[in-house]
Amino acid sequence: MSSNLVQIKMDPQLKVKIQRIALSKGLNVTSYIKMTLIHAAEEDSDFALTQNGFTVREEKRLLKSIDEGEKEVKGKKNKVYSKMADALSSLT
Repeated sequence: MSSNLVQIKMDPQLKVKIQRIALSKGLNVTSYIKMTLIHAAEEDSDFALTQNGFTVREEKRLLKSIDEGEKEVKGKKNKVYSKMADALSSLT
């Protein structure tokens, strides 16, 4: 497997914290950061993006909302208007 060098700048206090965390896990900083990035890229749905560019959580929420809206329209729980003027007049 080929690899690329990635360099980052960070606050010195953050670096010390990362070093402490890595050492507490028996790792060097490079290994700890690499493991963290792999986890974020492959396993953590808060970071992983779907093919639509949303996080997994966002996409699930959107699909659920769309599904609920479609069920309401099919169940005729909401009135559907063909003209904006009719929709606006129903609000008064």
